Amino acid sequence: MVTKQQLSLTYFYEEQIRALLNECGFKIVEFFSGFHEEKPQVGNEMVLVCKKK
Repeated sequence: MVTKQQLSLTYFYEEQIRALLNECGFKIVEFFSGFHEEKPQVGNEMVLVCKKK
């Protein structure tokens, strides 16, 4: 049996995700571009390690 689900995806600019996380009480501990811990670069995927303030 195949079940279909709709997936919603939203893109954020770095400033937007930082503000949103801050408003929700999170602190960014580490920030990477991609899942191989590359240095942050404009236009790449953002991977953020966060903790509750």
